[in-house]
Amino acid sequence: MRSLSAYLADQRQRNTDDRDLTSRSDRRKERKESEETYAKLARELCECSDKQLKRLDLPDLLRNCVLDARRIESPSAKDRALRLVRRELRNGDADAIIQQVERLKNPKVQATPKLELEWAERIVREGELALNEFIVRFPNAQRQQLTQLLRNVKKANGESQAKAMRLLATRLGEAIRENATQGA
Repeated sequence: MRSLSAYLADQRQRNTDDRDLTSRSDRRKERKESEETYAKLARELCECSDKQLKRLDLPDLLRNCVLDARRIESPSAKDRALRLVRRELRNGDADAIIQQVERLKNPKVQATPKLELEWAERIVREGELALNEFIVRFPNAQRQQLTQLLRNVKKANGESQAKAMRLLATRLGEAIRENATQGA
């Protein structure tokens, strides 16, 4: 039979034990997913043109690894070089590099909340004239929906007017983004 002091000592140990309860399989899955992300990014970096690589803000060591990997023709040697690129990505700020590569791949015009709000305020202030100009600049916009949203803003009061204004700005932003994707 265990003594009371041994039981209390075990109880204290369990209370102070703050180990990570994540299972090994969960950690393995996370590690595998992150390695797949690094591998994909390494391949994308090696496929970039010289001009695109110059536009990326990469650490010197990573840039040199990418340039070396691009020159290699042999598949097995290229895999080893890509492993070096992945190692450098792990050591650096991979999230920032992923964002830079995404901006390189999709250089479309983004609708900023400020631009959306400016258009919304102008359309409310100037009415149909500004709406017509918006439709000319962004032909994918749905005139009937925007006209209805403009009516809602004008007849609403207080908080409901602010909500209607945000909805109008959101729809304007969607039209701007859609037009940018169609034009790209």
